Amino acid sequence: MKKVFLLAIAALVSVNSFAQYETKMEQQNVIKGSVIVNGEKIDGYIKKKPTVEVNGEKVPAMYLLQEDISFIEKNTFETIDKIKGKNIVKYSPKDCDGFYYGDYYFETRKFCIDPTAMGTNAIPKKIFLHVLKQYDKVTFYAFYDNTGK
Repeated sequence: MKKVFLLAIAALVSVNSFAQYETKMEQQNVIKGSVIVNGEKIDGYIKKKPTVEVNGEKVPAMYLLQEDISFIEKNTFETIDKIKGKNIVKYSPKDCDGFYYGDYYFETRKFCIDPTAMGTNAIPKKIFLHVLKQYDKVTFYAFYDNTGK
């Protein structure tokens, strides 16, 4: 009987702490994510980007995720009350291999936005591309223009 009671208390404590983190995440406007730097995955939180409405549903403005992200490490987030600028590390495609934004995965790739361009506009630059599907020999990516499509 004591074991059941202790297990019930432990379950309530863990549910309560999980709810506190969910509330803190909403208040601080972050989402769970990870950054991949030199092949190493670092867990933490990413500042949310604005949303757009697609077919009546609000989704992240994916085109904003292709440029850069603001990341805070998990341990730092859990020990502070409020996120300040000094706690945030800004990652661009030049700084990391990719990142997870909730359920979405983005990978750093060289990409030429306008392949018909001439001169320096035709030089591919590094951006984050949304990985749609990965197979053994091929990966499908999505590029979003500034309308979020």
